[in-house]
Amino acid sequence: MVQLIGLTIGIFITTNLDDLVMLLLLNEEVINRRLKLRELMYGQILGILIIGLISWLISLGVSHFVPGLTRWLGIFPLLIGLRMLINNIRSTTNEQTLRGQTSGWRNILAITALTLAGSADNLAVYIPVFQRETSQAVAAIVLMFIPLTVGWILLSVLIARIPPIKWALARYTDKLVPVIFMLLGGWILLDM
Repeated sequence: MVQLIGLTIGIFITTNLDDLVMLLLLNEEVINRRLKLRELMYGQILGILIIGLISWLISLGVSHFVPGLTRWLGIFPLLIGLRMLINNIRSTTNEQTLRGQTSGWRNILAITALTLAGSADNLAVYIPVFQRETSQAVAAIVLMFIPLTVGWILLSVLIARIPPIKWALARYTDKLVPVIFMLLGGWILLDM
């Protein structure tokens, strides 16, 4: 169980570093009262649960129909990391924030959509990891994502109040995340 908790925390942090930057930017919307913190939490949790469910369903299909393919799914985080690195070299910053005054379910759905839009990395990591686990372990991992998501949001709230840290994360996360994905892809390719 300790190993499963460690795995869950590791894949959550790895696949959600980019979300931390998004959450920092969305905290500005909370501060400006265009978004409520609970809307941010509900939308992010809903998005993470959907990503977990989709990853699990795809992993079942892949392992059932093409069992030898599992190892090669590690190529996806490797390629995503490489693409992110190339994009970072080519462009400067890409900020996504909510515009205008909306409320309630619209904000929750907008946050869910933002979470899903940035989920290619999550899928690329979760699918091969979920293939190696039992259905009970996958359910436990996805359920552990809920408190981790809440903690991630609360961490972003704390960080958003510290200007130098916010600046450093916004500046260097783009450089760190691609390297992490490439390392994770290599691990999946070599470890399976």
